[in-house]
Amino acid sequence: MQNIIKMINKKIRIGIIAVLFLSLTHCQVDNKVNYRVIRVENGWGYELYNQERIVIHQEIIPVIEGNNPFLSRKDARKTGKLALQKLYKGRIPVITRQDLDSLKILYPETDIMID
Repeated sequence: MQNIIKMINKKIRIGIIAVLFLSLTHCQVDNKVNYRVIRVENGWGYELYNQERIVIHQEIIPVIEGNNPFLSRKDARKTGKLALQKLYKGRIPVITRQDLDSLKILYPETDIMID
């Protein structure tokens, strides 16, 4: 039963990423797109926004199983900035485990959801 729940959670996350990508492809990327760090329950997250329209609201560390927020404001800032840079380069702003490791983001040792 627990494996089925994990599989459903993985498919939900993949669906969310697909929806975000589709919404971002319709959003003109210009110098008005920015990111901000947000305080969430038990930690930090980030948002990408165009003018004041939020296009990505990220409360948990991407790729990592579970609902773990960033442990520090600095980690959320570095990850949000990378997502924005990917968007500016015309890439899908998906964060990978390699991205987290290269940014030296602290996260709990868990299974990887998407990589």
